[in-house]
Amino acid sequence: MRNLTALMSIFFLLTIGGCDKEDDFECDKNVDMTIFGNRTCAQANPEVYRHYNANGFLIEELEIEISRSAGDFIIKVFLSEPSPNQSELTYLIMENVSYTYGNQQASIWFFNIQQTFSGNVIFTKFDRVNRIVSGSFDFYAQSLQGDYKTSGTFKDVPLN
Repeated sequence: MRNLTALMSIFFLLTIGGCDKEDDFECDKNVDMTIFGNRTCAQANPEVYRHYNANGFLIEELEIEISRSAGDFIIKVFLSEPSPNQSELTYLIMENVSYTYGNQQASIWFFNIQQTFSGNVIFTKFDRVNRIVSGSFDFYAQSLQGDYKTSGTFKDVPLN
């Protein structure tokens, strides 16, 4: 009985200790992400930001490179339909709207990509005046090396 109590006490302490590790995670870069089930930090940099008028349509397009060392992947948001509560001639990226791969509004690109299964990007901040964006992403794709699952948040990425 004493052995069982000791084992339960050790299990309890290990469980509590494991919970603290996740809370202690600190990221010194502007991306906190999980890739292949491992939490890590990365740097987000603007690749392309376009805000232009094409054939009478006001359109925005944004590409953000997420990299831990060499460019890991690029997230692209391009609107082919107006965002909610916008006119048919305005295709601006909005805050707190989910842009999805299924609607061909968001995509992910990385070396050896074969197929994207799902994904979305949500901008929690899209500040055109100060030219910075923040938000979250979640993608599931397949590469030559196997399944590629990543999710995370990006903060205060400058628009070029």
